[in-house]
Amino acid sequence: MTRGGLMALAAAVPLLLLCQSQDIRILTRVERDGSGLRLVWAQSDASRAREICTWLREATQFYEDERQNVQGSQYVISRSWRPHTLGLVPESKLDITDVPQRPFSLFNEYYWEEKLKIYAGPATMSEKAGAAEARLLYILEMPGRIDPASVSPAGQISGGKVAWVLTGDKEEYVLRAGSKMLRWDLLLVVLFVLVAATGKTVEWLLRKARQRPRLI
Repeated sequence: MTRGGLMALAAAVPLLLLCQSQDIRILTRVERDGSGLRLVWAQSDASRAREICTWLREATQFYEDERQNVQGSQYVISRSWRPHTLGLVPESKLDITDVPQRPFSLFNEYYWEEKLKIYAGPATMSEKAGAAEARLLYILEMPGRIDPASVSPAGQISGGKVAWVLTGDKEEYVLRAGSKMLRWDLLLVVLFVLVAATGKTVEWLLRKARQRPRLI
């Protein structure tokens, strides 16, 4: 597996990694400015530590950070990458609608789409046959709240997070989700203008009331 073939574990996930891991997760976190975090987390029996580590490193060659931990019979490895823009993630698209597009909107809108492939590679026939049992948890975190109508395929939604459980028997997934984040800066400006306008109106009414001739 090369960087060109498996760019940052974004274009394809090795089926061997799914089959040999007890638990594998991918986290994509979208920040307000379009930067983000990509993290891959895998857990296996300690006897498979070398294989899991090798496959994960090959699939995430230019990730910046790696952590490993062995607790009894369990081995855990995680690798992370913080791109300055998530547009660097292959087979993906990030659209942000913010101030320049809608200067008077109270919401910023975010839309994420990614094509994720299951790469069979050197997997044996028995491993390919058991691919339906190999599961991957993909977690997407976005600014604001996830719009349930934008989520495809169906996933578990909680606030600004959506989670999909993917299986190895399908060769390709297209994951989509959108979110909206309230623009507190614009909301505060609107409230300030309303309060100032209300204050000026009250001041004008009081002045008019004082200028009105009194009845004797």
